[in-house]
Amino acid sequence: MRALACTVAAAIALHAGAAAAQKPDAVVKSVQAFYKSNKHATITFRQTYTNATFGKADPTQDGTLYIKKPGKMRWDYYRKQNPTKHVISNGKKLWVIDRGNKEVVVKKLDKSNLPSAITFLYGKGDLLKDYSAAISTAGTYGANGDIVLDLTPNAASAQVAELFLVVDPTDYHVKESVIVDSAKNTNHFEFDAADYDASIADTTFKVGKKLLSKYRIVTD
Repeated sequence: MRALACTVAAAIALHAGAAAAQKPDAVVKSVQAFYKSNKHATITFRQTYTNATFGKADPTQDGTLYIKKPGKMRWDYYRKQNPTKHVISNGKKLWVIDRGNKEVVVKKLDKSNLPSAITFLYGKGDLLKDYSAAISTAGTYGANGDIVLDLTPNAASAQVAELFLVVDPTDYHVKESVIVDSAKNTNHFEFDAADYDASIADTTFKVGKKLLSKYRIVTD
């Protein structure tokens, strides 16, 4: 039994070592290639925001992410199965719908400058252009065998001081994304149950006039 345990431990260590030994730039390219190869995706997610000053996390939010090329994306947030917020992009505009405050923020995408930390999910942007990549072996995020990319912005940014991507080495999809801002607050996304086969209707990325008529509109 002890010999078996040692063998298993050695196998895990070897797997982790092999993951860490991969070149960071090559991993980033493989991640981007994975998302460029998929035309659409439906992914469940869990988001936890932790305030560094107060040392505690906001209530965890769950939701579903829909992605469809070119440039379409929708994040539906739920709390106790009730919708609370939607972030919708049709490739030209971005809507942030806050059901609690009955407010909709509307942005033109050419002005909102969505970072490649988000747009790589639907195959746009270049992480290697915007970030310097390294492999993290700290063990803070991910599980044994995962590759953890530590990405540092090439240009100073208050929103993204550091970006961690937990990558599955079998196909290079991202299991977790952790954004650390300049105040050391963390925005942690965990992705699960991805479906890359089911089609997604274009209406998923439209915002109805009926909804807009009931909410306060803020343009940015």
